[in-house]
Amino acid sequence: MRILILSFYFLLNASYAQKASISNIILWPDSLLSNNHNDSIKYPVVQIANSTVSNKINQTIRREILLDEDPKKGIKDALYQAASKWLITLEYEITYNNHGLLSITLIAEGMGAYPSTSYIYLNFDLSTGSQIKGADLIKSDKLDEFRKMVLSDKKDSLSEYLKEEQKMLKNNEIDSSDWESITDIVQNDCLNTIDIDKFRIKKDLLEVMDDCELPHFISGLGPTYHLRYPIKYLSNFLSPYIKMKLQFKN
Repeated sequence: MRILILSFYFLLNASYAQKASISNIILWPDSLLSNNHNDSIKYPVVQIANSTVSNKINQTIRREILLDEDPKKGIKDALYQAASKWLITLEYEITYNNHGLLSITLIAEGMGAYPSTSYIYLNFDLSTGSQIKGADLIKSDKLDEFRKMVLSDKKDSLSEYLKEEQKMLKNNEIDSSDWESITDIVQNDCLNTIDIDKFRIKKDLLEVMDDCELPHFISGLGPTYHLRYPIKYLSNFLSPYIKMKLQFKN
């Protein structure tokens, strides 16, 4: 394995109380896992003025990425161990870092029976280090209505997807066994459920990231859809807590 490199960059901010700074731990997977020189592991470390809050956020990130790696190990050693056993790539995207809120998307590729990619969506209150869940985001008396709205949009998207896949079946672009697998998973696992805890915040958008995932052998046929909602149109749904954080104006 190539030598561990620690590199730092800092996001410009006016106040640590409002924004986080991010440093990177960078390393490469063991050559037995990947011979692709472009594969790398870029692990984020969140830093704010309050070290207790920083530690709380970083422990959550570690738990989500490294799962059952030895918690007694330091983060560098734990990452080195993961990169020697299963972790091939890791990257992340900061979609929001302002007004005391941090929204980060983590994309990790690991090797098990076959390579698989995981998307992890984490949202934090930078004043406490706590994760923000759907129940924090939306007013309690509007949760059911919000879920129904997002689920309806998801159903519409999946219905259109099934129509397109059915056309592909008729044109012999996919075979009947793939079609049966797709319809079974969409109808039984995806069409009637919604997870509003999977979301990310952007400057002007709230995006619910409840994807419909197909098994590895047909993953390339999976549906792509976006459940995006402009913040300015969510006035009746957003909790006072989130409105305050976003400095939302009706």
